[in-house]
Amino acid sequence: MKEEILEQVSEFQPSDDEQNAQPAPLFTKEMLIESAYNSFQSGTREQISKAEIAKVVESLDLDDLLREKHAPQLQVHRLRFSGIKHLNGQEEPIPFVYDQAFASGVNVLLIEDNEVGKSSIWKTIKFALTGDDDDYDKDVKSWIKDIWLCFTLDNNPYTVIISRPISTFRAILVPTFEVGPLEAAAYSTSVIFDAVTLEMLKGELQNFFFNRLGLTQLAWNQETNDAFEHSNAERKASWLTYFQGVLIPDGGERYLLCDTKHNYGNQSGLILSAFLGLSFADPLNRLSVQVSAAKKELNHQKEISDEEVKKAEEQIRLITAQLSDAKEHIKGLTSQQRIRREAFESSDINRRVIDLQAGYDETRVTIRSLTEEREQLNQSIQRERNRERQLREAVLFHLHFTGIEVTLCPNCDNEIEEDSRDRERETHVCRLCGKPAHNAPAQELAAMKAEADNSQRLRLEYERGREALTREIQLKSKELGELEEQLTQTQKVATQGIAYALPNEEEENERERLLTLVGTLQRDLILAQEKLQGRQPEMLKLDNQRRIFEKVRDMLKREASRRNLIKLNRLTAITQDFARKIGAESVTNVSCSTYGVVRLEKHGQQVSFSSINNDGERLRVKLAFFLAMMQLSREMNGGHHPGFLIIDQPGSSEMVDSDFMELANIFHQIDQDFRTSMQILCFTARKQFRNATDEDRVYGPQAFPFAF
Repeated sequence: MKEEILEQVSEFQPSDDEQNAQPAPLFTKEMLIESAYNSFQSGTREQISKAEIAKVVESLDLDDLLREKHAPQLQVHRLRFSGIKHLNGQEEPIPFVYDQAFASGVNVLLIEDNEVGKSSIWKTIKFALTGDDDDYDKDVKSWIKDIWLCFTLDNNPYTVIISRPISTFRAILVPTFEVGPLEAAAYSTSVIFDAVTLEMLKGELQNFFFNRLGLTQLAWNQETNDAFEHSNAERKASWLTYFQGVLIPDGGERYLLCDTKHNYGNQSGLILSAFLGLSFADPLNRLSVQVSAAKKELNHQKEISDEEVKKAEEQIRLITAQLSDAKEHIKGLTSQQRIRREAFESSDINRRVIDLQAGYDETRVTIRSLTEEREQLNQSIQRERNRERQLREAVLFHLHFTGIEVTLCPNCDNEIEEDSRDRERETHVCRLCGKPAHNAPAQELAAMKAEADNSQRLRLEYERGREALTREIQLKSKELGELEEQLTQTQKVATQGIAYALPNEEEENERERLLTLVGTLQRDLILAQEKLQGRQPEMLKLDNQRRIFEKVRDMLKREASRRNLIKLNRLTAITQDFARKIGAESVTNVSCSTYGVVRLEKHGQQVSFSSINNDGERLRVKLAFFLAMMQLSREMNGGHHPGFLIIDQPGSSEMVDSDFMELANIFHQIDQDFRTSMQILCFTARKQFRNATDEDRVYGPQAFPFAF
């Protein structure tokens, strides 16, 4: 065992500087509003008013009065439970009564066999203190019918009595020590609460311990698994959540405070903020929840907005296309009527027909000529493209043996002489085509390349000419269509007279329908465009709300950090001292932020708790942190931890007997130094833990080899 174990409580008293520290200056809501508003940039202040900030701040409870006393200390004095158990190989049920008294300091329940009921005892204590029985094995849960847990909070006695026969449930809390039947206790003394369901018991115990310990019900946001709609629920920390700060279960050395089942919503930070009594923990938590909710809602609304934008844009596209079609149709009707009217108004309609026919025929001939010219260009383009390709392939082919310097044979890896390389160039015959390979002179290669470049130039020039002809053919084709329409209409006017030249009823009805459709489409287009722009103010409002929450939180966090500085420095000092003296010297610094986030340094390098590879080292660090939190709460205004700790299988990762003995001696020294200020209940199968405390506080099985 280390020569220097834990020193006396006096070492952990505040320093002179801390004792003489001046009280925190007045911090008002008006100051918070002003600082938050002024911290925004001038452009943002044009969008966010002080009134909007004040609305957020007014909803916060900024009373940060320090209690002029230490936290109430929780101590279990007696556990009694009874029932009937059914063991394998036993035909008859076996009634049992377990009755065990506990003392302050370190208590050890030592039963060297496993699977004999040790863990069921601490699970019963947890059940009586929280109302949660999920840790029980299914068979044990059905065995235990009546429970009495006698405990004190700052020497004030209480007893939780739970009775749950097969079909009923009842639990009471009385302000005295009682081990008699529940009905008699409820009749003979005052009752703090009387619960008739398990959920009711959980709620009553939570209210009791929250009120007595001065805890705050902090919260976090959690998305729900709703497949049909977006849902973001606010979850509140319960007494069961905080109970993780008074329990180190078997395997608990793998995490500092919360296991993976509860590792969301910064529950570790919530537990520490509550037990340490950090300044403004409640309003900071409330603001963090609001920031989280605002961000998720903003992201959700952006997703909705993006989808609506896509729909609005598609609607605008369809309406615009329909509007264009309707206008083109109206334009076509107008054009036909104009042609007929112009034809009728012509002085010589027959001459008009002859002129239109001549223009029509001439345009057809022009189009035919242009098409033939374009076809000739297509042939020229193909010819020059083929020529260019052939020339470039020829250049590549003639380069096959140019510039190659082979030094090793590819078959045997022997070095090749220069004479052999020259002979191969002169006599090589291609195995594919059977033709001899040859080297092309540089001048010949250059000439072929120049000729290929010229073919490329001609091809590009022909392609530009073809594009020009195509555009001209398209214009002439359009002109031909117009001439054909004019010719057709003029011929009909020539044969039918004025009746054909004037708009008919069908055309007028169609024009009226199209004009109505155009008006409707223009209205729908305006509405769709307004809808496209309509969500921007709403999104801006949501974003401003998020920024207000964040800014107020950041300003309040600064003040909280200043107020928490002394307390968090005390926690760091106590934790490091415990860590050093119980064998975790490699952890050189342990600190905690205003949000309850723990930071560790190992040999001067920041590490996470889970990255500490050695299980035993992690257990020592965790134990040091829990003990520091417990000890700090014994000091005036130090925190809200009840100074109570349950440890199941301490040192289960310490596989060497000497390590178990050293850990047991550490517990024994803790017991000697802090017996009056904390209670630790250890449940173990390791015989070395007989040395963890005084002999009269080591308890064995009450129904050997079983715990009960």
